[in-house]
Amino acid sequence: MRITNNMLVNNMMRNLNRNLKKMDRIQQKLSSGKKFQLPSQDPIGVSRSLKLHTDISKIDQYKRNLDDANSWLDITESALSEIGDVLQRARELTVQASNGTNTEEDLEKIASEIKQLKDHLINVANTTYAGRYVFSGFKTDVPLLDENGNYKLTNYENTYTINPSITTITGNTVSKFDFSNDNLKIQIKEGTNTDVITLDSDYTDMTGLITEMNNQISNTSVNVTNNAGSLEFTGTSAIEIVQVSGNIEDIGLDYTMDNIAANRSIKQSEIMRYNVGISDQVDVNTVGTRVFGIFDGDYSDGNFDEIATGYRENSDKKAADKGDADKSYLIQIFDDLIGALESNDSDVIEETLGRIDKANNNLLSVRADIGAKVNRLELTQKRLESAEINFTKLLAENEDADLSEVIMDLKMKENVYRASLAAGARIIQPTLVDFLR
Repeated sequence: MRITNNMLVNNMMRNLNRNLKKMDRIQQKLSSGKKFQLPSQDPIGVSRSLKLHTDISKIDQYKRNLDDANSWLDITESALSEIGDVLQRARELTVQASNGTNTEEDLEKIASEIKQLKDHLINVANTTYAGRYVFSGFKTDVPLLDENGNYKLTNYENTYTINPSITTITGNTVSKFDFSNDNLKIQIKEGTNTDVITLDSDYTDMTGLITEMNNQISNTSVNVTNNAGSLEFTGTSAIEIVQVSGNIEDIGLDYTMDNIAANRSIKQSEIMRYNVGISDQVDVNTVGTRVFGIFDGDYSDGNFDEIATGYRENSDKKAADKGDADKSYLIQIFDDLIGALESNDSDVIEETLGRIDKANNNLLSVRADIGAKVNRLELTQKRLESAEINFTKLLAENEDADLSEVIMDLKMKENVYRASLAAGARIIQPTLVDFLR
């Protein structure tokens, strides 16, 4: 077969490009630090890398879940610690009140502090984490207790509605006219028109209160009058009164609601679980009844494991009614103690010591459960950190290039490429200039 110069040149260029491509792949390994850039370069290695990346991503999510669970438990433990401090202080005050040597003034001072402890307990019951109520079970958007220690379990507006066929609302006799420390703001709606009334002063009598309310009504036809010692709201059409802030009961307002549905409740089964590993879950929340109990008229049992009934709700979820909402066992202890201190009932004061001890023993049990969960999460965290290190090591072994080996390989490919260039220079047909040298 005749070998032409054109065949020599084509073969030389093909081999030269092949060596150049090999050197380019080595340069990509050196610049990226990876053994492969395309699945076609190592299908098995790429498949294994994808699996390892997925595993590491799962571990990262489990660690984030674990951090969130730890934070939730820390908030819960902090709240339980505060409750423990309150119970301890209440017990000290109860012991002090039961010694029989206190004057009426002394008992009044003790009762005053017990009231403050009770208010603090209610605040702790409505503790939140990242905007979620920690003791409200699945209903994390609603508070657990109202200001009186009843199970509320709803955040719907306190809306007071008059049916279209009724033109007035009549409240109970008004006994409070001082709103300087506890402001009240209500919104009156009549059709599409709205008025907002703000009461923030000390009114000497009902006449002054009514005058102030009517002065702030301008957009609706509603008129407030005195009907035999009760406030009466009259309008030309259906009226809706919404409590914006404060306590509308301070003006003695009664209300009616239609379409009342079943009471909202909280159950021990309302447990939120966080995934902190494959088939590994941890319960993070503590249902409020487990701590605050339910008072059923008998102090022999705090009903810490029962279902608590909260406020009723209506069908349009605008109004809420206390209905037969359950009372917290823990708050009832404080209410009875306050009453006993104010009436100097030594028997109830002494009985309160045993009730506080029972509540405190239950609290210690709950705190022990929280501590066990925290310890478990610490072990889980160590396991996740160890797994992440192992998977990261396997991933590096699978796809990271050995730089020293790559550099040696690159030098070798460069030498081959240079040799190809030198060989090619000899294959190219000499020119006339080469003969004139």
